[in-house]
Amino acid sequence: MLRLSPLLFIGILCHSFAQAQAPGEGRIIPERPPAPPLSRLALEAHSLSCFAADPLVLPVSPLQACPRGQGFRPLTNLHTPHAVFVTLQKNAVNDNSPFVLGLSRILESEGVELQVMATREEWTAAGFGGRANTFLVPSRRPVDFWAQDFMEFGVNGGDAHPAVLALQYRGRYAGNEAAQLVTDSCAEPIERLRARDWAAHSGNQGGNLEMFPGDLTVVGSSMDANMRESIERRGTDRLFVLDTSWLDVGHVDELVTVLPSTTSPCGFMLAYASPSRAFELMRQAPGLSIGAPVPRGLPTAAEPREPVTPQEVLWDEGFRQNVFIAAKIDREIARLKAELGRHSGCRDIPLLPLPTLFTGAQRAKALNPNPVNLLALGNLVIIPEQFHSGFERDIEASLSAHGVRTRWLDDRFYHFQGGGIHCATQALRGCTLGAFPAR
Repeated sequence: MLRLSPLLFIGILCHSFAQAQAPGEGRIIPERPPAPPLSRLALEAHSLSCFAADPLVLPVSPLQACPRGQGFRPLTNLHTPHAVFVTLQKNAVNDNSPFVLGLSRILESEGVELQVMATREEWTAAGFGGRANTFLVPSRRPVDFWAQDFMEFGVNGGDAHPAVLALQYRGRYAGNEAAQLVTDSCAEPIERLRARDWAAHSGNQGGNLEMFPGDLTVVGSSMDANMRESIERRGTDRLFVLDTSWLDVGHVDELVTVLPSTTSPCGFMLAYASPSRAFELMRQAPGLSIGAPVPRGLPTAAEPREPVTPQEVLWDEGFRQNVFIAAKIDREIARLKAELGRHSGCRDIPLLPLPTLFTGAQRAKALNPNPVNLLALGNLVIIPEQFHSGFERDIEASLSAHGVRTRWLDDRFYHFQGGGIHCATQALRGCTLGAFPAR
């Protein structure tokens, strides 16, 4: 096996994946007729590049360090991205090709590679041929479009080599075919959590397992206790449970994310969903719409929603619900900040509220496309396009103050089915040996 020097980035850039099935509760996925198992021999041969190794210039930031400890360890948004992975569907039931094409254009302008898993028929129908940065990962049948949820990319904490965590997905290891193909091709380890350890529902999916600085793994309370214990048994000794019980999908990536900050002494900040910030902005521009028109290509099971005005939110039951939700989120973010400060060694962590409203009290969903559910690529973030211009101006200005650039992407295909950009993508990242976070 290839051994890289301590002063090299180690990144997963595997172009070979197999098929995944539909997610669990909380998201709208139409049923499809069963298909025969897909083996790696059924895939067409194409090139593989399992590692990206680039020399580092010292001094090395501790935020780029490989996680310590044994077993599988995910990486944070602060680790260097080498590529983005997404899945494509273009058929009579689903069409997320406008989203994938928009993502491809943004990444091409930023010099970032995009790997798209799809059938050749859908790839051709979507018109992706000839794009310099976009590569097909061919499959024999349509693949699930929640790319974040059936496996996690990270490193083995023992030697910091790339590794994959295969997650149970709708009652079976639907993501294991993809994960196994990656590890077979790259000769790297795979971690599996046994099917009997937990139930198959959305709380046990990849968007509910996120890594933060200080080797702190954050999961939502919607994750089964047995799954949390399984993760801890694999070497994650710093586990923080965020209350996501009131959310419909129940994932951490709906509430909070970590982003770089050039103005913070920590080098990072916490961006979080904030109904309070949304209220402030709505009062300044009460005539603008908050909701988004339903796009074409949604499954027939998706429920259309009419655009919502600030007056409707500020003066009805939705206002009281969001006041309650705002207080709950603020308490959880305060808990997370304290825990993160203890483990990262930096307690003066900036908090960045992003305007987000929710609908529903017990099974809440984001009313506006959730700006927290973003794709972070270094000092660039790709954020769901907003339909309240005040929200976009505020988000862009707030991020710019921390040295973070913003690109907007229409994610309504995912938003109206309970997700966002982060749910739809996987960033393949690298970490650095020889530099370690403060303890």
